[in-house]
Amino acid sequence: MSGKRESGPYLLSPSCLPSHHRPLNVSLYTVYLGAHQLSNLLDPQIVSRKVQQIIIHPDFVSEGSSGDIALLELEKPVSFTSYILPVCLPSQAVKMPGGTMCWTTGWGDVAQGVPLGAPQTLQEVEVALIDNTNCEAMYGSAPAFKSSLIQEDMICAGYQEGKKDSCQGDSGGPLVCKVNGVWLQLGVTSWGDGCAVGNRPGIYTRVQYYQSWLLQYVPSLPYSSGGTTGSSTTEAPNTLKPLTGGATSRVAGGHSTSRVTMTNGTTDGGASSQVWSMGLLMVALLCSWLLL
Repeated sequence: MSGKRESGPYLLSPSCLPSHHRPLNVSLYTVYLGAHQLSNLLDPQIVSRKVQQIIIHPDFVSEGSSGDIALLELEKPVSFTSYILPVCLPSQAVKMPGGTMCWTTGWGDVAQGVPLGAPQTLQEVEVALIDNTNCEAMYGSAPAFKSSLIQEDMICAGYQEGKKDSCQGDSGGPLVCKVNGVWLQLGVTSWGDGCAVGNRPGIYTRVQYYQSWLLQYVPSLPYSSGGTTGSSTTEAPNTLKPLTGGATSRVAGGHSTSRVTMTNGTTDGGASSQVWSMGLLMVALLCSWLLL
């Protein structure tokens, strides 16, 4: 990626977690909010919180599958500051056609196999939305991929010629679009094939598809059509409880490799501890974006 807009993960992607087939030890996870450079996590503007629980959508199976979305519950709530601000989720009324320009951000690789160098400043890249039919056709141009690769809970963004993309280590980060002056979290970085490769745009989890599931755990979650929101709050609650009894830059990296890389570029690999640096908290969903 290139540039520096402050943002980070918001709705987490399970594909950047260790295998969900084994129990997750939440005590190994720390969330840093308001971070801009990973080399400077002692900055006084940064707030850290331990994780209480991780809720993975029951449909998630593996990298590239549907249900690539999860929620984090923090042990303590976090108050908003000038560095920790909420971002709205798009209501079902929001329709964004192919060609709409959006932004994705993260601390992942800056090219295929090239990690972000010190001081690990948050990166950004502008990408164009691609409708699912055209995206499917791009991926279908290679014999290795069969039809229906792009599911209805996914959205594509990037360019047919490649060159700009999110990357390995950016999974779980936000795809945001500005609608009537309001930044909306349209997607969550999920998977891809390579990095910035032609006919291989990035694939993101479509947040709107999971509105009902999210509202089970966060009934006060703000949704917006751009310019207005359904609700507001000055403090982000840290409790996630279902209302019913049931159960949620890449400039390099993709579906061809396992997505165990944390959003800050730290790989799991069986390590005994992991740290995520995240830019913003809203109702226990993480992301930050400075409004322009």
